[in-house]
Amino acid sequence: MKQFFILFGFIFLSAMAIGQRPTSSFPPSANDENQVTDTSKVEILYAENLIGRLNGGLRVKTLVGNVQLRQDDVEMRCDSAIIKGNDVSAYGDVIIQQGDSVQIFADSAYYFGDARESILTGNVVLTDGKATLYTDRLDYDMNTKIAIYKSGAVLENENTKLYSERGYYYTQTNLAYFGGDVTIEDPEFSLKADTLKLDTDKNISYFIGPTNLLTKDGERIYCESGFYDSQKEYAEFEERARFQSEDGFAKAKKIKYDGKNDKIILEGDAYFKSEEQTAESDLIIYDTAKKQFSTNGVTTIQDEGRVIVSEKSFYDDSTGVAVFVGNVCISDSNQIICADSIRYDEENRIGKAFGNVVSRDTIENITVECERMIYNDSTSSVLATGRPLMTSLVEDDTLFLAADTLYSFSQDTVNFDSLRVIVAQKNVRLYKSNFQAICDSLVYSAGDSLFQFFYDPVLWSDTSQFTGEVISVFLANEQIDKIELNQKAFLINSSDEVYFNQVKGRTISAYFEDDTLKTMLVNGNGETLYFVQDDDKAYITANKTECSNMKLYFKENQVQDIMFYGQPVGKAHPMKGIQTKALEIDGFQWRMKERPASSADLKVIPIKIIEKPVLEVEEETEEVYIETEKK
Repeated sequence: MKQFFILFGFIFLSAMAIGQRPTSSFPPSANDENQVTDTSKVEILYAENLIGRLNGGLRVKTLVGNVQLRQDDVEMRCDSAIIKGNDVSAYGDVIIQQGDSVQIFADSAYYFGDARESILTGNVVLTDGKATLYTDRLDYDMNTKIAIYKSGAVLENENTKLYSERGYYYTQTNLAYFGGDVTIEDPEFSLKADTLKLDTDKNISYFIGPTNLLTKDGERIYCESGFYDSQKEYAEFEERARFQSEDGFAKAKKIKYDGKNDKIILEGDAYFKSEEQTAESDLIIYDTAKKQFSTNGVTTIQDEGRVIVSEKSFYDDSTGVAVFVGNVCISDSNQIICADSIRYDEENRIGKAFGNVVSRDTIENITVECERMIYNDSTSSVLATGRPLMTSLVEDDTLFLAADTLYSFSQDTVNFDSLRVIVAQKNVRLYKSNFQAICDSLVYSAGDSLFQFFYDPVLWSDTSQFTGEVISVFLANEQIDKIELNQKAFLINSSDEVYFNQVKGRTISAYFEDDTLKTMLVNGNGETLYFVQDDDKAYITANKTECSNMKLYFKENQVQDIMFYGQPVGKAHPMKGIQTKALEIDGFQWRMKERPASSADLKVIPIKIIEKPVLEVEEETEEVYIETEKK
């Protein structure tokens, strides 16, 4: 009797549990277990004990001991079960098998046969061969093969473990949706998200909503959309994508993470910031293993006080070499350099610029245009080639200097001041409003405001032409203060280019006031030829004098007086019938055609005047001969 009441109580409690869902319309049958199998009905395969009864017209079966049931492709095993109509309440070590793919383990289960749905509770484990799900309660639809939980679960897939408060697992497509404090633990990364989609077959996580990811190398990533392929170690992050590592911070419209190739790619409004620099571009690629950084698209980089703009860039942290290509401009506190491309070596602090180079020193107001340039930040030196043109702003005037090569460096003084020195070589041409010059080599010292011209130099100022083996021009208050001609010194002055005043000596020192020639000292082997004018500016005589040393006084660029030191030898020649060419001092050469007329003349190297053959015909004999004449 006691055993009867115990069994009755067990059946009663089971019936109460089944009442949670609508019951099946399964009809009572005395010999149901002997009927031909109907795949729409739950079939009893085996039970150690079976007790049947009627309850409201429905047959209720109680099965105890190694219970085995089946419906179509679904098989169930448990310690005991109650079948009411087509619904089953199963207890103790419940196992549900659907086909060859899905297995579910639980402490108890409620299976609704007509709907082919189940509720599993207590230590629930679902596995489909790809992943395993652990929870306390699981709703599983045998038709759609969808598992649902709403009270927290753990999903394990190979090396990945996922936690979430609720989820939908599509076992047929191996897709799962998770929500509510989702976290993932993986050897390659850890993740926290509000909502997540997971492909358990391909091991791909899809981010739906705010997501935080931490990689194995300590990189932190935030996004609100994207995916991560754990097998390929590849991810794409979109919508407010952010990246943080020990190397810096990055953001973009899309961030791609390629773990196998150690690359991080920023696409669209890309921004990167490290301790030393910031970068903005359309595309930024960072190789975390090689420490290489590249950009594509309009790029702006701020680095240790410098701003760099280019269309493309590449930087190798291991070598410290940076390359910038396409409309490159680099600027710092006092220097701006632009070019088609620039290569910079951080370790040696040497930069190389190529193509349409423009360099500007904003403190000294010096600009250099050339085709190639090498600059050394440690020595403040610059080497420009490819017919460079230097422009220097001097108060309200501009000095232009062109040569085949320009070299500039800073020279430290005893007072530790840094003074600029400029060296120009080959085909040097200079233009300034108050003087012009040509030579083969030039040295300019900013500290002394001194220009020195070497190798066949010629200098013009107003109506005067200066030549010598070496010419030195001293500036004061940005104007010519003194010109020194050393060895084979020769001055020619002419206001009309008909009559030429001439001064020759071993050395000549010419002194100026307000850019106007005032006095001149001639030392050694002095010779002069000057044309005297009356008050009406008419030429009256030509005086030619030789004296070792002399001093000349000028007014309005004309010789007014001469003081001779020693025994002068000279003669005055009346202008009537004068042969000016016969009076020329030896070495006279008026080279006005070589004089730069404007800054535009500096880039063009004029063809030097050479002896040109002239054809002449003698009428009497009609013989042709060639006579050489200097033109």
